[in-house]
Amino acid sequence: MDLVDTRAEARVCGQACWPPKGEKFRKCFSQRRRSSTVVDMVAAVSFEYVGNQPRDLRAVVEKCGQDLGGQVAGGLVFVSGSMARQIHEVANVLRTLSWAGPLVVAGGASVLTERGCYERTSACTGMVWKVGRCSGFVVDRDREELISDGLRSAARRTATPGNPIVLLASREAVGPTDLFDEKNPFDYPVVGGGTVGRPGAMLVADGRIKTGDLVGLALHQAGSAAVRVSSACRLLGPLMPVTAVDGALVLRIETQAALDVLRSQAAGVSGQRLVAVAVDLRGNLQEPARLMLRGIRGIHESRRAVMVSEEIRVGTRVAFAVIDAASAAADLEHTLRQMRRDLAGGMPRFGFYVDCAGRGSQLHGEEGVDLQMLRRFFPGLPIAGVASAFEIGPGARGAAVHLYSGVFCVVCAPS
Repeated sequence: MDLVDTRAEARVCGQACWPPKGEKFRKCFSQRRRSSTVVDMVAAVSFEYVGNQPRDLRAVVEKCGQDLGGQVAGGLVFVSGSMARQIHEVANVLRTLSWAGPLVVAGGASVLTERGCYERTSACTGMVWKVGRCSGFVVDRDREELISDGLRSAARRTATPGNPIVLLASREAVGPTDLFDEKNPFDYPVVGGGTVGRPGAMLVADGRIKTGDLVGLALHQAGSAAVRVSSACRLLGPLMPVTAVDGALVLRIETQAALDVLRSQAAGVSGQRLVAVAVDLRGNLQEPARLMLRGIRGIHESRRAVMVSEEIRVGTRVAFAVIDAASAAADLEHTLRQMRRDLAGGMPRFGFYVDCAGRGSQLHGEEGVDLQMLRRFFPGLPIAGVASAFEIGPGARGAAVHLYSGVFCVVCAPS
């Protein structure tokens, strides 16, 4: 198979390394990071394949390992379309690779690298890296144990505090409210989402394949990780505190019945627009808004209440919001600009992007809007991404599940 960087072929493999070599990179980087040191090394390689034959994937991924000198600490492989339906065959192909590091294979609605995104087609994208080391784990739903407890136990065994975890959860087995307990925060930098199918993800390690309702990959000593979430909403009114609840029923917002607030704020919204609840994640109201979206499951007319997809605590500031393409693009731009500023002086090595399946061309009317933004703020950075049923990223306290959001994780070399 010829390795090419073009989508004109039935089978595609493009590769990119960070840092890029040569003077062009040094000039580009010095404009943004005048105090940074350019490290001339290959830390990670991304790849892509468009087609429906798992056996053809081996040469693609094997070439990436060769570019890393055979030193593969770990990797992610995302599959969509026909390749997602053949996830077992994909895992079996990867199992034959003679690498020390584990790989996680996961299915999504679409997949991407920094070179392109692939919607409504059979494709595979991913990344392997040689820095640090990785530990994989799987967790199954157990009748005797909350899956959040199983996740916590697995993280204690395999993860390092402060180091990132990539977490993929089967949407058919795990509900968004099952993963994390706000009373006992999951304090790891986490990026991930809900996968397609069951099993929706697999762990390939030591020549074996493991499946579970949760599949995780913990990175160790690969560098520091920055994880940010960007939501796709436009607020319909001001953020106001919830003052009365009954389980998942929001009864009152500030001094008004919740249903009255919803009807007032959403009065001008067309019937085709999706309305959600935006939850304010800020501890300090002087900070820029950070939002987490929750679905509206129904209304309770007699109690003039709104039923939300999970319980919201009294005192939490909320607003009703509409899913909106222009607001999504503006928020992602703001998030990435702030992220790049926060990483000033650091050396990005590679990144992961998990995007809601309801964004992409469904929201923007065209493919690659988010990807263009990622390339603009982090040019040349190897990125592997997938569109998910729900997203996992930072919440108010520890990790949380997000909806209609994009979660971006950048791993940087130690300073």
